[in-house]
Amino acid sequence: MSFDYEHTFQFPFGERYQHRVIPYAKIEQEAPMGPGLYSWHFRLPRNEQDLERVPAFLQALFHSGSIAAEVTGNLRQKYRGELPLQTNAFDQGLSAALAPAFFAIAYPLYIGISRGLRGRLGCHKEQLEAAKTQHLYEPGPGDTTDDEAESRNFGQRLGAVFRKAEFLDTSSLFIKCVAYQQAGSGTEPYEVWLEQVMVDIAAAERTCNTLFHPVFGRR
Repeated sequence: MSFDYEHTFQFPFGERYQHRVIPYAKIEQEAPMGPGLYSWHFRLPRNEQDLERVPAFLQALFHSGSIAAEVTGNLRQKYRGELPLQTNAFDQGLSAALAPAFFAIAYPLYIGISRGLRGRLGCHKEQLEAAKTQHLYEPGPGDTTDDEAESRNFGQRLGAVFRKAEFLDTSSLFIKCVAYQQAGSGTEPYEVWLEQVMVDIAAAERTCNTLFHPVFGRR
């Protein structure tokens, strides 16, 4: 059985949108080679055994921890501290209607960009697989470049969630990516085009991270 991971949508007035949805197991074969923007997601497992354990894992995966807050009151009084999250989105269990909705809406775990999507996603996967079974050093905040350190940062953080929750099945992860290709015959050198398109992709990434606030946002 063959699968088509490329999805194209035609809308009125000449609008055309195209992106690829890739299962975790197919990253090495199906991720585009060139530059683009990508996002990581999680879909609900289908087998009964995992469904019994998945609410607690989802809470660990999507839990945002606490936020630092500062409040100003009367007479210049100020209050500052950590506010822990009090809401559990999965405390009512998983309804039968949730699985397709969860996949369709697909809240992002992470949004990133790369000059070479297949290599970058492969690095994420390699680090995730290592981190889900052993404790690894996690780099500190601040590195947002498209390099090995950035990949290790996300891969280890996501892998640590799987390890701590003792939920080691990563097959429910999937990736969406929008790839970019040099138009036409490529009248300008590829490296020149690549530098230009990465500026546009970086601006799109910043907007998407700001609007959609992924679970593992850049720090």
